[in-house]
Amino acid sequence: MFKNLINVSSGYIFRYLFQIVSFWIIAHQFGANLFGQFSAAICIASILSSISGWGGYPLIVRDVSNNKDPQTSYTSTLVITSALTVILVIIGLLINYIWFKEINAFPFFLLLISEIFFTSTLVNASSVFISQSFFNYSSFIQILSGIVRCVAAIILYTFPIYNALDDNLLVYWSFLLLLSNFIVFLVCNYIISKKFGKFNVDFNNIKEHIKNGRWFSLMTLTESLYANLDKVILVSLIGYSELGKYSSAFRFVFIAYLPLNSILTIAYRKFFDLAKKNKLECRRYAFQIQKYTILYALFAISSLIIFSFFIEFFLGENYEGTNLILRYMSIVLIFQAIYTPFNDYLISLKKEGLVTVLKFISIIITIILNFILTKFYGTNGAIFSYIIGQSFLCVFMFYTPNMKRDSLKNELSEIK
Repeated sequence: MFKNLINVSSGYIFRYLFQIVSFWIIAHQFGANLFGQFSAAICIASILSSISGWGGYPLIVRDVSNNKDPQTSYTSTLVITSALTVILVIIGLLINYIWFKEINAFPFFLLLISEIFFTSTLVNASSVFISQSFFNYSSFIQILSGIVRCVAAIILYTFPIYNALDDNLLVYWSFLLLLSNFIVFLVCNYIISKKFGKFNVDFNNIKEHIKNGRWFSLMTLTESLYANLDKVILVSLIGYSELGKYSSAFRFVFIAYLPLNSILTIAYRKFFDLAKKNKLECRRYAFQIQKYTILYALFAISSLIIFSFFIEFFLGENYEGTNLILRYMSIVLIFQAIYTPFNDYLISLKKEGLVTVLKFISIIITIILNFILTKFYGTNGAIFSYIIGQSFLCVFMFYTPNMKRDSLKNELSEIK
């Protein structure tokens, strides 16, 4: 496991080291207001992107664990994503017209294409390698994605066609982002074709994916809504400038989550394997993984609190107040460390419906609290709404209906 952890973690770490550089460049070039517009647009694109894959990531892993051809499974998701992209881009443009009147439609369109089709496809492609335990290929995709995006940001900085006061700067960056994702898409699909053979369109498999992907799609949608919907709502409550600060702090928390995600990525396939053999062993495995995620979360929270004293120097004077946002937001990592292993445990038991319902309830709680608390306390209200929503999810995901208290105590004592 340690070797696989190094492979997966190195991919995420190098990718996001490059993305930190690109993020720093974009944050400085845009300023808080334009960065807020970009964050709002990318949030909508990310939410819609979670649907376009039609549950591709977990569905591909499940298919391969059931001895289905990985190339056929991947091709099916590619066909479905291509069809859904047209519909979702139109929906995204309508949302922009109704909700984000200040954001130019053209960069919004470019970001929608970039996220809904290319990013979604790259996630599914990565799952093909993970399902086969080819973690080095998955890491390569992560690193390449980070490098190409970093190069795009350097081009934006080196050849400043527009300044921060010009809305066309967002058009420029959106085009570079789309181009970078397209390059990674080509490389990634070339590797898949060489490793697994020609793309195989199987209409029966596509129909099966459409049927089986419903709950997985809803589940990934809830995850994306949880990460992005608060920012969409905050546009009308605190404005783009404050949203830019909130989003920048959230970005660092997201980066800190990545090593934790590496642990879960490595463990993901084994959950399905154990679930087919022994459900009790599968649950014990979730507790074992939880030990590692909690230890990492405590380290990450401490690191973020220390970094928060320097974040305003790192981002610039336009981001005053981001330090406090980062300190409070870092708390959510401990909740995620506690419940995420059991998220995967339930999915392996084919209880993705339960997971989706719990996440939807948590989202509704967060939205209601956002409208109540943010109205009176501004950005702080948004932070506490998110923390309360995460704590709810942590409690109910951990103490799931299929877990009895007596057996829970016994398993905890055995692991200790």
